[in-house]
Amino acid sequence: MDVCQHLDLEKYPLDQDDSATLKSLIEEGRSQLRTSGVFLLPGFLREDSVRRCAEQLSTIAKQESFVHSREHNIYFDDRYDDVEADHPALTRMHTRSLTICADQIPTSLLVKLYRWQPIIRFIAAVVGKNRLYPMDDPLACLNIKSFREGDETNWHFDRAEFTVTLMIQKPKIGGIFQTRHELRSNTNPNYEAVAKLLQGCDKQVRSFQIEPSTLTIFRGKNTAHRVSAVAGNRMRIVAVLSYFDSPNVRFTDSDRIQFYGRSQPQIT
Repeated sequence: MDVCQHLDLEKYPLDQDDSATLKSLIEEGRSQLRTSGVFLLPGFLREDSVRRCAEQLSTIAKQESFVHSREHNIYFDDRYDDVEADHPALTRMHTRSLTICADQIPTSLLVKLYRWQPIIRFIAAVVGKNRLYPMDDPLACLNIKSFREGDETNWHFDRAEFTVTLMIQKPKIGGIFQTRHELRSNTNPNYEAVAKLLQGCDKQVRSFQIEPSTLTIFRGKNTAHRVSAVAGNRMRIVAVLSYFDSPNVRFTDSDRIQFYGRSQPQIT
């Protein structure tokens, strides 16, 4: 499968390292990540390609996905001894979505795109890394997250320094990506400001209705974010592409069981 035929390489010439347009995109991405933590590239996939992906993934999501459901606080961590357990910053919330792993869609365009070197070099340049590597994990490297009516990803901070997603299908109602840029730092959990966010009193929250075929690069480690609850009978489907600045990164078996309900890849 030739990845190039599925991308808008006139708008996003990732395969042309010396392109002035590409260099401008990289600079724009760096600027957007500094100021808002979010860099959107709408129309990244061609319409017919994203439509075929949506048709394939909708069927798999309904029949073969793992229901990931959990209670959590915004930090995804219960080990906070320097604040009262009932502090509003530690409010418990619910998250639920469906997950498809890369080993379930081995021939998909998305798997080919994930390992396509031009996109890896582009993302590395935007996030300021000398080099990035795909995960050496057959389950976690590429995930497809689907949201049915009532599903949502509640407020949280990411463990990873940055996240890359590709919107495949948007729902009829809801599924809004919301962010609060740099709400905490690596050394300061900022409990009072986090409490203000969770109480609905933070006026710096931004909302993004992300259209299908949009590639998003996002710094979510210190920027709080969520996907609001979906309504209607059309699922929200998004691919999550995970890269790291060192090779051979894998989840532990316990991580895989928590996120995917299994520790080993499917036997094909």
